[in-house]
Amino acid sequence: MTQIEARLAHDDVVRGQVLNLLRKGYSVKARLEGWFDPPEEINGFIPDIVARRGTATLIVEVKLGNDDWPKLFAFKRFVAQHHRTLLILAEALQRDEPEAELTSLRRFVERSRRTKLQVLDSTVS
Repeated sequence: MTQIEARLAHDDVVRGQVLNLLRKGYSVKARLEGWFDPPEEINGFIPDIVARRGTATLIVEVKLGNDDWPKLFAFKRFVAQHHRTLLILAEALQRDEPEAELTSLRRFVERSRRTKLQVLDSTVS
């Protein structure tokens, strides 16, 4: 996949997640230039999406590759220190995959809960 194709796939996932979150009643800031206000920096990095509903906060990051680990680690540290905040990791799928569809928010939240527990365990040791 070329860099342009990867960026397009990434932005497709971000747009889909933003629409899903808006339907669920979240207020959203997203890194989609010209569409939304961008999220604030978290531990030196800007996430793809920050969504809030009541006192709950979701940080959504669409993973492009293995080079994302410093950003993901920074977000995991933030989540470990902030109650009612979850980190949701999504993968940018190739556009030509016939079965490529967005994973539901419920599956993302479940993954992020496991991630949060792993972060908490790793900060204790």
